[in-house]
Formats: sequence, structure tokens, C-alpha cells
Amino acid sequence: YYVLPVNLHPNPANDAVQIRVAPFGAGMLTVSDALGRQVWQQALKRGQESLSLQTAHWQPGVYFVNIDGNMASGNTRLLIQR
Repeated sequence: YYVLPVNLHPNPANDAVQIRVAPFGAGMLTVSDALGRQVWQQALKRGQESLSLQTAHWQPGVYFVNIDGNMASGNTRLLIQR
């Protein structure tokens, strides 16, 4: 089991954010707001290294990005600003 680096660009973000991870196998991406409410969940395919999230409808604030797989996990914070 290892820690997976999660990179966000741009961060702070406005309308969209690109999420990049090292290839690690299949997993689940979950984004939660500062109160712990889940705002997004998406399955990641084996070997998937990046994806783009549209954040234009999200409220400004801090969000927590978590990626969990069988052998790796990672997390980071995302700031949405307008």
C-alpha cells in the first residue's frame, strides 16, 4: 500500500480543474466540501492518469479530493474561487 501523489491544476480553480495522478490501477475519486458532504464521485479506470472536473456550479470554498484504490490512496485540497 502506498501514498499516491495527487496534482491539481489550476489550484485555486474557477470553472474547471485538471486532476493528475500516477498510474495505479482502478480506483474511486471522491470530492467532498468542507462540511464533509460529497459533491462528486467518479470511478477511475486502470492506468487512468488524468481527468478534468467542471467546477463552475460549485460554491466557492475548500474541497477535499480523495482517490482510493486497492493498493494506493491519495488526497489533497482544492480551492474554488470566483
